[in-house]
Amino acid sequence: MGISGTKSASTPMEMNLRLTTVEYDTLLQSTDNPLLDDIHSYQQLVGKLIYLTITRLDICFVVQVLSQFMQCPKISHWESAMRMLRYLKKTPGQEVLLKRSSINNLTVFCDVDWASCLNTRRSVAGSLAEAEYKSIAAVVVEVIWTKHIEIDCHFVREKLKDGLIKTEFVSSKLQLQTC
Repeated sequence: MGISGTKSASTPMEMNLRLTTVEYDTLLQSTDNPLLDDIHSYQQLVGKLIYLTITRLDICFVVQVLSQFMQCPKISHWESAMRMLRYLKKTPGQEVLLKRSSINNLTVFCDVDWASCLNTRRSVAGSLAEAEYKSIAAVVVEVIWTKHIEIDCHFVREKLKDGLIKTEFVSSKLQLQTC
């Protein structure tokens, strides 16, 4: 059954919901949230939601949370993704309209989300002070990305040339799975 006949949701994620990994559940010896049978469908859905964040900024945080479980999604992760779809169903027309014009001023925001990882109790970026700087730096990089991607590319090429790093192609089928 699709979502067309389902009730819409007023928020993209249930309040105070804590989604966890399989490893975390194993530590707690919890078996009440089994793995999702169809991992591929979850990965496809989250991939589409990631693309949608370009114009739907209101879903960025939830999509970031859902994308952390791409390797081993559980039923609770699928249910949260379905709630996101029900939210999108209720809120059409809230996307950011990108018009071709000059931008004189741009206001950006960032959030550190300190110690939010349930598995490690660490922030995504490190210690609090360091995380704040990294969060700000990440926002600045996003704003002026074109210039910085060139610097990143040259940096990586230089390290490859110097022999400090080596890149190898690994087929998706040979990627390590943590399930």
